[in-house]
Amino acid sequence: MKPLDLANWFVYDGEWEPTIAMKRELLAQRRESVLAFRDDAHDVAQEAAELVLAWVGKSTERRGVDALVDAALAVPDDLTVLRSIDTPDGEQLPFVAGVVCSPSRWRLTEKIGLDMLAVHKPVAL
Repeated sequence: MKPLDLANWFVYDGEWEPTIAMKRELLAQRRESVLAFRDDAHDVAQEAAELVLAWVGKSTERRGVDALVDAALAVPDDLTVLRSIDTPDGEQLPFVAGVVCSPSRWRLTEKIGLDMLAVHKPVAL
């Protein structure tokens, strides 16, 4: 993996505000289908939230996954969090938390806990 150029992390365009409004509605009406997390994800969710919120010049008093929700409502992009885990087979990157409002033919609950490579396997059409 290559480091992300944080200067170009998010792109402000005409879809920014409408997408955030859609995310707000989905979180209010179907939170369990757009937010998923493992119990061990609160610290990395907090870290990700702080990075995203700093990028847009905001902060939150909330912690853990709740902070990730605040961050997800500050940018139009879906947010997913991976945790680096060393195993005898090498590093694994399981998907441990996310606010995903725009999946393409898959459900968030089907992917949570899977390693990054398994998350990106083709989905059935």
